[in-house]
Amino acid sequence: MTVYENYWITPWIYRISNIYTLKYCKKASSLLPANIKNRKVVDIGTGLGNFANVMEEKGYKVFAIDSAMPMIKMARKILKNKKIKWIASDMINLPFKDATFDISCSSFAIHNLTPKKMKQGFLEMVRVSKKYIILIEHSMPKNPIHKWLMKYIEAFEKSYYYQFLSQDLRKWFKDNSLIIENEINLDGTNIFLLKKGHTNER
Repeated sequence: MTVYENYWITPWIYRISNIYTLKYCKKASSLLPANIKNRKVVDIGTGLGNFANVMEEKGYKVFAIDSAMPMIKMARKILKNKKIKWIASDMINLPFKDATFDISCSSFAIHNLTPKKMKQGFLEMVRVSKKYIILIEHSMPKNPIHKWLMKYIEAFEKSYYYQFLSQDLRKWFKDNSLIIENEINLDGTNIFLLKKGHTNER
């Protein structure tokens, strides 16, 4: 069990992480075009629902997925007045048909998968999306203090930060014919807006 799956610790983690992650989710949502027709989105590895909450407030029909039931319970409690469909599901085996959603998103979730499953999780994001994919994840820290902090967090969370950071994301994108519509690095966090289509040379 990771720290985020502990029902009693989670409220305190939420208060801290909400400040840290919410700005990235808001920035990512601002990159989307305004003319998306059906406005149906899935937030994969939703955690406590930051991105799901942002998208619900923008008028999207939101499905929020997480494999940890304690997280789902806490997210429902925190966001009890939101019209969000909460689903407990494994990230690498989503219970949806191909191209179910206009947008699929994952924020700070893929690094929690084992190295063998990271790409599988990403491919599921691609599979269930009709057109757009948003990926929000950490970039490789350059500052020695940040590197040390990342190692500490990795051990504390029992996650796989450095294994994820060693992945060639641009190869993932190219191999799946994804165009980088927009790319931002904000305070050491990468935000990618990807679109299904032909490969690009960026």
